[in-house]
Amino acid sequence: MLWSVVALCASTAPVELHILPHTHADVGWLQTVNSLARLNVSRILDGVVEELWERPRRRFVWDEMAFLQLWWDAPSTTAVQRSRFTQLVRDGRVEFVDNGWSQHDMGCTTLDSMVNNWVEGHQWIVAHIGSEHVPRVGWSLDPFGPSASQAVLQ
Repeated sequence: MLWSVVALCASTAPVELHILPHTHADVGWLQTVNSLARLNVSRILDGVVEELWERPRRRFVWDEMAFLQLWWDAPSTTAVQRSRFTQLVRDGRVEFVDNGWSQHDMGCTTLDSMVNNWVEGHQWIVAHIGSEHVPRVGWSLDPFGPSASQAVLQ
């Protein structure tokens, strides 16, 4: 869903604020990637696909491609879910943002590692969804102490 709020500030013109639901799960934080994918991320993506499919006005953004691939390839993910997810992307209701294999923060500190991280994630999008859906938006939601290189790329 996309909420749009117009707020009146004391001495300025109205400000339009867009709130766009998203989720964030670190590929390397507190749990193994497979554990986090199985226990949390798969439920998030299952719910997002179902919710968006039933409610056409809603939208969602997605970042970490490692988790999307694990969900996509999981035996519990149905062909119908994959087809619906692809259609939601094509309809602009699921938007890819940044979409490296993971969010590069302290794990990818050099320009080369950041670019390689993006290439890996973007290649998955091209192969499974289509090249026209490669992200046009940079995203740095939760970097733990980003390197100086982060600002160069954003």
